[in-house]
Amino acid sequence: MVPEPGAIMYGTDAGEDEFRYMVAMVAFDNRKKIDDVYSAGSILDERWIITARHVVINPDTKMIENFEVVPKYGNKIEKITSSKSKRYKMSKIFCTPPEDDADLALLKLSEPIPLKKSPDYFEKVLLPNKMNWSLDIWAAGWGFKHGIGSSKFDAAITLQKGKLYNLSEQCSSSCKVFHIKATNKVATCIGDSGGPAIIRNQGTSGDELVGVISGGKQFCQ
Repeated sequence: MVPEPGAIMYGTDAGEDEFRYMVAMVAFDNRKKIDDVYSAGSILDERWIITARHVVINPDTKMIENFEVVPKYGNKIEKITSSKSKRYKMSKIFCTPPEDDADLALLKLSEPIPLKKSPDYFEKVLLPNKMNWSLDIWAAGWGFKHGIGSSKFDAAITLQKGKLYNLSEQCSSSCKVFHIKATNKVATCIGDSGGPAIIRNQGTSGDELVGVISGGKQFCQ
């Protein structure tokens, strides 16, 4: 999924119990003492994470980024970057080719994430059997909350969520990539890449993943 406008800009705070399948990509460099959340992903099961290709492989250097995966503890970014948070390394990485419009990556973790086995439990996101175009699409992330150049150009401290507008209601089952755009001002921005685009089916057991945040308008405006 490619957002039209890669925290959710002009979104709202997500609850602590929402998006328990999300993970943060934490860049680290012991020499430079860098330890920052720069993107996101979603848990498919105990050992597998789905995210965007450009989150994993730097588009400029073509090198694998130096990062670890941290499951979402609550909704505050300080819990994720805390020294008490459990971090996971990758044992395998699978990416779509650079020329492919589907900007996707699958990460196999070196050890499993415990699902629903602690007070701060984690869960896997569901995959839909069939796309329901009548439902709203939601996105979530810790990226920038306002566009580049804004006096409020800052990253989210609390996980943000926002409802996006689906542009592909007539898309057939053969569609490989479909597009969404902002509703009013709500849009994705820098730092949201790799995060989930989901639908919330009432009466089902959880959110269903229909896309991965990939890119957007220049300057997030």
